[in-house]
Amino acid sequence: MIEHYFQRADVLIRLQSGPVGPYLPGFLRALEQRRFSHDSIRRYVRGADTLCRWLDGQGIALVEANQKHIEAYVCHYARLPDNRYIQGRLSKAASSLPRIATLLGEQGILCGCVPLSKPEEWLARFDNHLMRVHGISRNSRDNYVRYARGLIQSLQMNDIASPRSLSSVGKRIGIFSSCAGKAVA
Repeated sequence: MIEHYFQRADVLIRLQSGPVGPYLPGFLRALEQRRFSHDSIRRYVRGADTLCRWLDGQGIALVEANQKHIEAYVCHYARLPDNRYIQGRLSKAASSLPRIATLLGEQGILCGCVPLSKPEEWLARFDNHLMRVHGISRNSRDNYVRYARGLIQSLQMNDIASPRSLSSVGKRIGIFSSCAGKAVA
């Protein structure tokens, strides 16, 4: 089946002998069922191969890889200059990784999860908000999340999911995110 998309023998051998090799038939079926174009399927297969080789090189088992590992991989891609985005935009290869991860997750790999406590879940959502809404870089987000973690610990909150606790922390964190917005602008 993969021979339909890649004809060169050396490419076929590389793909089939790589870490993603055993999962390629299912991955290709999933792409075909979703009616991706021939060129898109080729790009996704190459992207999956590159991602899995990078994970293997980092010593991360494919079945244990999770979202944090994929984010670390995306950080290796240079952002392309674009006037519409302050930080630039992701390349096609990097922007296709969420879909690749989802499809590989259906094959039983890249679906490891990191168990998080309630405060850590909230901090992860805050980090995601800073990245998506404000476009803040990883290093700056780490600082804001560290400050938020310190605030939560200083309030000695045991149950961050309660509405009273969330609104209290949310107001204080609002200070951080408003500062974050000014730092980017």
